[in-house]
Amino acid sequence: MVSYWPHKHITKMEDAPMFARSLAVATIALAACLAPAAGQASTIKALYSFAGSPDGAYPRGDLIDQSGTFYGTTLLGGANSMGTVFEINPATGAETVLYSFSGPDGATPYAGLVYLAGALYGTTYAGGAMNLGTVFKLVLATGAETVVHSFDGTDGQNPFGRLLYQAGGFYGTAEAGGANGDGTAFAIVAKTGKFRLLHSFAGTDGQGPEHGLIYLNGLLYGTTYAGGAHGGGTVFSMVPKTGAETVLHSFSESEGAAPMCELLSYGGLLYGTTQQGGTAGGGTVFTVDPTSGATTVVHAFTGGTDGDQPEAGLIAVGGLLYGTTDYGDHNGSAMGTVFSLDPASGNLTTLVSLSPKVGEQPLARLLSYSGKLYGPGWQDGASSQGTVFVVTP
Repeated sequence: MVSYWPHKHITKMEDAPMFARSLAVATIALAACLAPAAGQASTIKALYSFAGSPDGAYPRGDLIDQSGTFYGTTLLGGANSMGTVFEINPATGAETVLYSFSGPDGATPYAGLVYLAGALYGTTYAGGAMNLGTVFKLVLATGAETVVHSFDGTDGQNPFGRLLYQAGGFYGTAEAGGANGDGTAFAIVAKTGKFRLLHSFAGTDGQGPEHGLIYLNGLLYGTTYAGGAHGGGTVFSMVPKTGAETVLHSFSESEGAAPMCELLSYGGLLYGTTQQGGTAGGGTVFTVDPTSGATTVVHAFTGGTDGDQPEAGLIAVGGLLYGTTDYGDHNGSAMGTVFSLDPASGNLTTLVSLSPKVGEQPLARLLSYSGKLYGPGWQDGASSQGTVFVVTP
């Protein structure tokens, strides 16, 4: 049987630690709900625990909310143990597998989904015609899945991040492949599925774009996990029509390294996280000025109670930023945190630490819904196959 294990992110699922690795619109009402009252502690519980095949297993991508129903993906599980698309009711925790991947139609979806006109669009890391990943479409009314594009290596391979829909097209990145083997950025016309290679990364301008792009003032912005002037990754901008790319910042170890996040535009700056580097080696929260490229470290994680190795991007709700870390300390005794960050002062507050009961290693961006924060726990839970958890700040 063909193996669909991603080439570098997983060894054995039961081994620990695991691999070191939508944006919800906030209303004034949500901001009020998320502001903690004095003396109140935040709480966390598992909304749903995945059970493995034929259910999903190991949720990795961002959750999205569409009309009060959450949609997401699991890396493995399903009828063929190659991953699923699922829906979950945030009120009851009831979960339904909408689609199970089988290989030719895609396999191992890392990324979250995008909703457009009654369908969900996403990427799979493997599977497809060449087993190098796909872009797919899933019609909610019928459950019919279509491979929009199969990667062949020359146009990229192993797409890891979420798609961005902008002005009739989808934009995304592939972690590897392209002219130099360092990954690509691409565009797809939503109506026709026509694929266009925008850019092949070449190492010095970035290597290994792990997550999706954002759109701001006519440009696309993203991060690469490695490459750049110091080898620690980059923040870049790109012209959607031409693919012309500009490196805004190259990371050095002291200010953070290995950014794996989707960026957040907030207050005129781009916010993100690095999984490594910083003054204590536990990663950072940083800002980049999209005009000048000036970069500031907002918080350097110590590996203590403030968390360790953030991988996911941030969300903004009511003047605060919220995010997660993969671990709680360098020894792995706490397996992830949910935190809030005041962008004005840089003060970081750990809201909760995750545990095997509620799920561990929250690798995806949080979703804000009805005054609570939701996210996938990559592993553990009742069946050790991952969870969807809910935090009440």
